Amino acid sequence: MQIACYRGLLPVVAILLGFQAQLAGEAPATIDALLETGLPSRRIDLVFLAEGYTQSELPTFRLHAAYVKDVLFSSEPFREYQNYFNAFAVSVSSSESGSDHPSLGMFRDTYFNSSYESYGLDHALTVPPNDRDPNIEHGYGKAYHLLEQLLPDWDVLVFLVNDPAFGGWGDARGVVCSADYFMGEVIAHELGHTLAGLGDEYSDAFPNDPEPVREEPNTTRETRREFIKWKAWIEDSTRIPTPSSALYENLVGLFQGARYQQQGWYRPKLRCRMNNWINLFCEVCTEALVKSICLRTGTVDSFSPQVARLHLTSAPVQLSVSPMSPAAHSLQTSWYIDGHRVAGPEDSRLALEISRASLGPGTHNVKVEVFDPTTMVRSDPEDLLKNEVIWEIQVSDRRTRRNPNRVFR
Repeated sequence: MQIACYRGLLPVVAILLGFQAQLAGEAPATIDALLETGLPSRRIDLVFLAEGYTQSELPTFRLHAAYVKDVLFSSEPFREYQNYFNAFAVSVSSSESGSDHPSLGMFRDTYFNSSYESYGLDHALTVPPNDRDPNIEHGYGKAYHLLEQLLPDWDVLVFLVNDPAFGGWGDARGVVCSADYFMGEVIAHELGHTLAGLGDEYSDAFPNDPEPVREEPNTTRETRREFIKWKAWIEDSTRIPTPSSALYENLVGLFQGARYQQQGWYRPKLRCRMNNWINLFCEVCTEALVKSICLRTGTVDSFSPQVARLHLTSAPVQLSVSPMSPAAHSLQTSWYIDGHRVAGPEDSRLALEISRASLGPGTHNVKVEVFDPTTMVRSDPEDLLKNEVIWEIQVSDRRTRRNPNRVFR
């Protein structure tokens, strides 16, 4: 991936603790920062929204949101890539506590109109649009309108529902989860869907699944070893398909049972968070999440100067880059002048001084490449873990420059 010199450097958005927004006829909403590691425009901005919390219960919501944030970033890959995220809590009150339970005749007046029993599943907890209410303005639309005022650069929505009954849902729009004991682990599972497009690895049937039948990064019908998408993680000695036995329980293979099918669909590992939220993510799902994180943030946090074209006069110019910062490993930088590498990746220097003497007259391209060498990824054909910044530098020949006081344009 190539970064043009202006791309991604949006104006700073000030996030004020307790900043309020209010829709017409609605109670005011406030936003609080739970985790801030950088500019909203350069981070994945995770937003927790209060659903089914009355005004007096909003302090409890903020505690729940902080707890989920801590649980989420306590395991991989979120722990290693915590510095790629910001997290915020949006407090907005509901008239009543809880959520709808239609089969019990329980209906609650809540801000985002959440409901259990979506799509024929007791524990499928969603907000509109869904099979019970197709109007997006009754659910996600309300969140969009609030965040236009509170946090325009938001990336991922997580609705925390103040109901003790176990329930959750995750898709491309966002995550919905009940405030039960395992909400942190469940939200991590649901973020697998939302962030990385991971599929459920359950073998129980789901006839009313609203998603189209397709292969995800962790589900496949392919049984030929050389064509399995996660073959980079499979040892040569591992049987394909892989028996569900103790001999293979810690290995990546091709285990039958995934995407709500007992036969004909396969998953990478016997146990994974996408199969049971109490487990950790397997290697394949971890890889997909890391790539999705880097796709959203890039590997470059900032660079200087922030112009694409420079005119080099008598004084040297200092080019610099600030890579993103994982918790336990560093990114690598390599510098190139007109296609020839002049530094890195071993020393991974963050700056390069350019002078007339080092370039000579003419137009030159100077490039810095920033690469994430994480061992969590073995296959990255799209180069999602690599970004580059390119400067075009014009060096005039002193002998042909008639007016040394003319400003370069």
